[in-house]
Amino acid sequence: MVRDYFRDRRFVYYDRDAVRTEKVMSGGVPQGSVLGPLLWNITYDAVLRTALPSGCNAICYADDTLVLAGGRDWGEAVARANLATARIVHTIRAVGLKVAPQKTEATFFHNGRHGAPPRTTIRVADAPVLVGTQIKYLGLHLDSRWTFDEHFRRISPRVEKAAMALGRLLPNLGGPAECSPIIRRYRPRHAAVRCPSMGRKG
Repeated sequence: MVRDYFRDRRFVYYDRDAVRTEKVMSGGVPQGSVLGPLLWNITYDAVLRTALPSGCNAICYADDTLVLAGGRDWGEAVARANLATARIVHTIRAVGLKVAPQKTEATFFHNGRHGAPPRTTIRVADAPVLVGTQIKYLGLHLDSRWTFDEHFRRISPRVEKAAMALGRLLPNLGGPAECSPIIRRYRPRHAAVRCPSMGRKG
């Protein structure tokens, strides 16, 4: 079945003028295909199995890869993040994919007891990525102290708009009540690097 999935693949579509166009496909997985997620998991499993330095982990969601590197101080966290990221990028390239340094973000997660983190960079696919004060991962804006202030600042206008719309739709219920989220803060000091993967090597 998998062999047939890759055989005689053609992409057929109609353009704006309703002209039928057909192209032969030699690679890639159609979005929404039944076998797409399985084939991606088989391919990307090697990334999750990459040998990383002590205190480092990789978390993958689809093609979004998060590298976490812990350390006793800023320098150790950066050194481990650089090594772990280099190994992850090497594996991603080995399976025929490429990393997008221009979309990569990095930050320190810390509790503030050791002062402000230094201004530094992490190397991703031979490109320096500035370690900032926050990253966006799976729709969440994660700041270095895990306060979620920036995330709530960005989503509050949309939430308010949705609440107003619901209030108009449900007048008998009086609309949504006000609530204030309670967030537990993350304490250890880590460096996090988010490396989105992009398609096949060009």
